[in-house]
Amino acid sequence: MQLKIYQRLNQLLLLLLGSLVLFVLIIVFNYNKLQDHKMLIFILFMLYSLGAYFFFKMLEVNWDKQLIQKMTAKGQVALANIRSAKPYLAIKDSSGKRYVLWEITADVYDSKLNRTSCTFYEKINRELQSIPLGSVFITEDPARPNRHFIIPNLLISHNQTLIPLVSQYEQAKALNIKYLNVYYKDGIVLETFKESLKKQNSSEKEG
Repeated sequence: MQLKIYQRLNQLLLLLLGSLVLFVLIIVFNYNKLQDHKMLIFILFMLYSLGAYFFFKMLEVNWDKQLIQKMTAKGQVALANIRSAKPYLAIKDSSGKRYVLWEITADVYDSKLNRTSCTFYEKINRELQSIPLGSVFITEDPARPNRHFIIPNLLISHNQTLIPLVSQYEQAKALNIKYLNVYYKDGIVLETFKESLKKQNSSEKEG
């Protein structure tokens, strides 16, 4: 889903830029007719430009996060055991902040413990060199089978309605759950808890 969001944001950006160019061309070709309304035209152009900019930035920053929060709140959550992961595409947002889209293949278990294999793309912190194999929670909507996002652990732990589902997974020994530490920091970060503890200890020593 992150790949699709990235593609749609690029398409929207091109559309907005195209509309601004069209606005300018209309002004240029009708300059003599619009001379009496120069100030009004300038104000309208600035309002449209600022509105387009803030609308785009709002989508760019919040689109994936809002979908994750909405789906998690609805209980559209599944367990995923990551089997492989590899970098797919280096990207950057309109502010120049860089991320890497990773191609992730996982065994996904729904609430009835039915297993399916799927491949999806996630926006990952660019400093992450590898993604460990392990278990994470992802969004899962049967009506939209490609809408997968990795859910940060904090969001799972703060949703009390997910406790029965999480317990059901943990009681199924055959799933061989090995949780990863998942959090958001300029993109998703996935680490083993051993790695997270090592980083924490290192930071404390430096402090």
